[in-house]
Amino acid sequence: MSGASFLFLMSEGLDATVIDSQVVDGLVAVRREGIRFDLLSLADGRRWLRERRYYQRRCIEVAARTGGSVRVVPMPRKLGVGGPLGTTALLLAEHLRRGGRLVVHARTDYAAYFASFAARLDRGIRYIFDCRGDGPPEFLLDARQFHLSERQTARGLRRMERVGAGAARHASFVLAVSTVLRDRLVARHGIYPTRISVVPCVADAEMLVYFLILTPDLEAAAEHAQRLLIPGRYKILSAAHAEVPGYLRASDLGMLLRAPDPLNEAACPTKFAEYVMTGLPVLISAGIGDCSGFVAQEGAGAVLPEPDPAAAVAALARIRAEEDVTRRTRIARAAERFARQRYAREMAQLYRRLAEFLRQVFLSRSGAIQVEDAPAPACGPGEVRIDVAHSVISTGTETSALASPDLRARLDRAVGMARMGAERLRTRGLQEVLRKARVRDGISAPMGYSVAGRVDEVGIDVVDLAPGALVAAGGSAYAHHAEQVAVPRNLSLRAASFATVGAIALQGVRRAAPQVGETVAVVGLGLVGQLAVQLLGAAGCRVVGVDPRADRVELARSGPGGLVAGSGPDPAEIEAMVRAQTAGAGADAVLLCAGTASSDPINTDLRAVRQRGRVVIVGAVGLALEREAFYRKEVELTMSCSYGPGRYDPSYGPRTATWPPSSSWWRAAVSIRNASSPRSATSRTPPRPSTRRRRAPARA
Repeated sequence: MSGASFLFLMSEGLDATVIDSQVVDGLVAVRREGIRFDLLSLADGRRWLRERRYYQRRCIEVAARTGGSVRVVPMPRKLGVGGPLGTTALLLAEHLRRGGRLVVHARTDYAAYFASFAARLDRGIRYIFDCRGDGPPEFLLDARQFHLSERQTARGLRRMERVGAGAARHASFVLAVSTVLRDRLVARHGIYPTRISVVPCVADAEMLVYFLILTPDLEAAAEHAQRLLIPGRYKILSAAHAEVPGYLRASDLGMLLRAPDPLNEAACPTKFAEYVMTGLPVLISAGIGDCSGFVAQEGAGAVLPEPDPAAAVAALARIRAEEDVTRRTRIARAAERFARQRYAREMAQLYRRLAEFLRQVFLSRSGAIQVEDAPAPACGPGEVRIDVAHSVISTGTETSALASPDLRARLDRAVGMARMGAERLRTRGLQEVLRKARVRDGISAPMGYSVAGRVDEVGIDVVDLAPGALVAAGGSAYAHHAEQVAVPRNLSLRAASFATVGAIALQGVRRAAPQVGETVAVVGLGLVGQLAVQLLGAAGCRVVGVDPRADRVELARSGPGGLVAGSGPDPAEIEAMVRAQTAGAGADAVLLCAGTASSDPINTDLRAVRQRGRVVIVGAVGLALEREAFYRKEVELTMSCSYGPGRYDPSYGPRTATWPPSSSWWRAAVSIRNASSPRSATSRTPPRPSTRRRRAPARA
């Protein structure tokens, strides 16, 4: 991280009410973790002229606490051209003055939108988009309050969408204050899951310890407090004995009541963290970010579904029924997740990752392959960061994404994408289609889904892997062609880099249910097809292969699977070859491992398979079936889903849930483990830490 500097950018001035608790305290906390930030605040030009002395005083106060330089710069109207141009010039000048690499923490949509221009012009600048709220609903609330016309509202919404898209699309990492806001940003902007994390509004676990001393003996209390307590964390008041219950009753309950609104669904009020970290039960409205769910799950107060006074009184009675000391201890312990110190450590790790520039393969918007500098991935809870040694290129899956110079091939691909979009619209809805379209329309997308290497770091909750362990990783959202990747724990197993691709072939073979001595045809001898041939040969099957390329047929014939026969794509040749090997009966099963929008391969398979035979679709092919052959032979047609059960279940992969063997034995993780070496799949002995030096990151 040598040569890197850190800048906090915001467009809100330096008002003490929010900035001290949400910005300054955070900068102080990460400084204790070894990261020092300078702060650049963009203020309204007219207000800056009126309150220059106030801003000067605030700069001195904030700089004294954070240890970095603090500047307030007047900015032209942020809704015009001056805001992006002026801020871009400021950031470029900052980077030129500092040298090295510049990591910018941009708070709110506009600050990140401005930073995106500088990051695109200067590859030495990386920025984090710290999203504090859902822009469109916030604008709609303002539009109602200021009685904007429909035309003004529509124009403002378009502007907010443009700003939000620019802020998110070019960010190295995105932070959201709640899971609801995270999910909205992912759906709206197509953000990859490895680039976004939830960091709620937090409170300082140390500063929240505050003593209110009520006593008639002020001098003796002041003497003891100066000797035993930290200055600024106590207050001494003279109170008669009869007045003490009034002070105590004032801190029995925290209230956080808001009207139902989409804006509140994505919110995370700082006051909530302060309440629960002091052990106060909270009376809260339903639908306030993750806060309402926390209260309901932890029994930290009561959730009001509707603004009903009678329900509020009943909820208060239930809260008061529990012993105060027991309740406060339990709530404060559960609220440790909102401690600023915890997130300061995680943020410091993120800043260090962004300061390191590694090499990674991307697919550009034009369809070209690019090797670019990228920030090192963060290692979150339940995740493993891997120093990649090998990354497998799938010639079928990945090369199909490249722009083809052949017009016919490009048209076929466009037709196939249109069909896929129509099917996704029917099965998953418009929101998912738009999300995928935004991902494809992005500046670049990471490539790869099967890697192997050594563990560089493990996140919390990972207890059975240690740095230095040899592992394999799978998943198109995680296992990219990069020097380092971070993946969920239960997708990482001791294996080789082909384990993920092998699991795809293994799942297809399992779906075919082959028996010893059966004849199985494999159509499409690419990477997955070659592995399927080897698995079927090891299972005692007679394997025949089909592929347009003669070199692939010869490779499968000479490999461990040992094809007994092979042919090209001609339907008559395929049918004749299969019948010659099966005494005219046809193949017992066919694995369709090809990738094409055409339906010719599957209809050819229907003619080549025997009566009541089995056809398993492993690749992506057209499904315009010829009914006659399908009907007369009573063919069993089966789809194979990638690595197996759990592949597309968000609770199984990224959220590390497990399924019992009785529910699904051949789940995705088991397939990847089985595709690895037997020793890797069964070993329980932790490997010794690696002595190999970590690969140095490529510099911009």
